[in-house]
Amino acid sequence: MVLSKTAKFKKDFNIRNKNKLIFKIENDFENYIKDNFFRHLPVFFLELFKHYNNEGEGIMPTKPKVIFNINKLWWFTLQMFYTANKITLNKTKLIGYQHGCNYYLYDSFFHDHEINSCDLYLTWGWKLHQHTKRLGVSRTFDANKNKDSDKILIVNRSGNKYFINDSTLLNELQWSNYLKGLIDLPKIIDPNLIKKLVYRMHPSNNWSEKEYLKKKLPQICFDDNKIEKSIKNSKIVICTQLDTTFLYCISSNIPVLTVFDFDRVNISKKNYLLLKNLQKQKILFENNYELCVHINKNYYNIEDWWNSKKVQNSISQFSNIHALQEHNLTGRITQYIRQMTNSSRN
Repeated sequence: MVLSKTAKFKKDFNIRNKNKLIFKIENDFENYIKDNFFRHLPVFFLELFKHYNNEGEGIMPTKPKVIFNINKLWWFTLQMFYTANKITLNKTKLIGYQHGCNYYLYDSFFHDHEINSCDLYLTWGWKLHQHTKRLGVSRTFDANKNKDSDKILIVNRSGNKYFINDSTLLNELQWSNYLKGLIDLPKIIDPNLIKKLVYRMHPSNNWSEKEYLKKKLPQICFDDNKIEKSIKNSKIVICTQLDTTFLYCISSNIPVLTVFDFDRVNISKKNYLLLKNLQKQKILFENNYELCVHINKNYYNIEDWWNSKKVQNSISQFSNIHALQEHNLTGRITQYIRQMTNSSRN
């Protein structure tokens, strides 16, 4: 269903240039903000405000009792307006469901905003307060590999088109260094394993990084299959950041490695110890070099290493909080929606 046609608009520079913030100026930066705030304000706050504020009426439900949200609080402007209007004006209840790795594991603006906006927030295993409930990951993979699965699947991230100052995202310099790391990674891998490397790029490809890396790494195979097929064809998965795919693989008990920089984020003692335990068991590494050394040493006996008692114990401890597997996911979600709907009627 198409919820909104592309809106035609022109920036109203008459409004943008005339309006200025009025507050006590204490430094040059605040002086700049005072004069330029309206010039840089997103159009949906000015020229397109009425469009987005009214567009959902007649297309979407007028008086919903409950809205079940996964990721519409961020990237979908119309749904953001619709949700805000309904929970504010109609007292609609909002149920949120974790949709990625950057929640509770370490400090993030995304985490705080989503949880604070919801009446009930369903998590992948952790519990923060009475308005959060443990549910489980939204997706798992088939752990039964193909008999000839021998690939080393390297799952890569993308960079935001517009950089955001959040510990879960990369700034310009970090993004540049990340790409350099992907170019250098095959140099560390055992030459006998190079042909087994498969790079899988993030579908957003915001900076055309896939095309860039293909030119830089002509000897590397790049994957275009559905991720389920790619994982079944792989002996082991490498996530070049601690990401959603890593949690899906951990929950599915599929051999997976990841890279994590402890210095980039604020992290609780509890989660620090969980991650350090993964590091101790050679599941998590702080750089590509250490990860590749582990691959070179253990590629031919990955299953033995992965299924060892210590490794499985560390996976179990981590999954219980961050990658819980719920076999009746749809039923549980339906139950929570019904409970919230009934409570809104009372």
